[in-house]
Amino acid sequence: MKCVIYARFSPRPGESNSIDTQVSECEQYARTNGWHVLSVHSDSHASGADPEREGLWEAFDNTPRGGVLLVWKMDRLARDLYLAEALHRQAEKRGFKVQAVREGVADDTAEGRLIRQVLAAAAEYERRLVQVRTSVAMKRYQSQGRRMSRHAPFGWIVDSEDPTRIVPDQREQAALDYIYRMRKDGYGWRAICTNLASAGHKPRGKSWDASSVRRIVKRSQQRTPEHHQPESSPSTAHHLHEGIQ
Repeated sequence: MKCVIYARFSPRPGESNSIDTQVSECEQYARTNGWHVLSVHSDSHASGADPEREGLWEAFDNTPRGGVLLVWKMDRLARDLYLAEALHRQAEKRGFKVQAVREGVADDTAEGRLIRQVLAAAAEYERRLVQVRTSVAMKRYQSQGRRMSRHAPFGWIVDSEDPTRIVPDQREQAALDYIYRMRKDGYGWRAICTNLASAGHKPRGKSWDASSVRRIVKRSQQRTPEHHQPESSPSTAHHLHEGIQ
C-alpha cells in the first residue's frame, strides 16, 4: 500500500503534538502495516478551519488512487465540520482513503460517515471554544490598558514609560469621536472618509478609505478599554441598515 503523510500544527491552546511527533507516529504506523511512504507534507501555524493550506493540497495531489492519506488524528485534516466532510468527499472522488493513526480509517458507510462527522463536529466545537476563551482573555487584558500586539490600535499609542501598556492618543481619539458622531447621524463610510479629510483628521496611512474606517471602528469597539469608550458609539441598527457601504 502506498501512502502520503500529512501533518498540521498551530501553536495555540487546544493544539497539541508538534509536526515532528505527528510525522514520527505516522511513519511508525506505516512501517507496522508494511506501507510505502511516498511523501510527507505539512502546514505549520495553520488553522484547521482554513482550506487554503499549501501542504494539505500537496498531500491530496500526491496521494495516488488506491492509496491512503495518513494523518495523526482526523482533526489534523480539518477542524471544521463542513470542510472536513468536503475533504473526505474529495478524497473519495480521487479514489483514495483518509486514515488516522489514532482513529482508524474514514470509511464511507453510514456508520463511518456518522462517526467521522461527530469527530469533526467535536473538533470544530473545541476550536470555537478556544477562540472564545482567547477573545475573553484579550478583552480583559485590554480593558486594563495592556498592549496586545506590536502596534497599538487606532486611537492609542504605546506608553513611553511602560511599553507593555497603551494610552490614548488625543489626535486619533478626536478622529474616533468624529467618526462615531458621523455614524450616529447616519453617514455612510465613504461620506465619513470625505468629511474626515475635510475636517483635517489625519489617518495613519496615506488616506482614509471606507474599509479602513470600518475596521478601525470595529477594532476600537472590541479593544478599547471600557472607561475610554466614546459615549456616542453608533447603534447596531445603523451597521445592519447600511451593511457594507
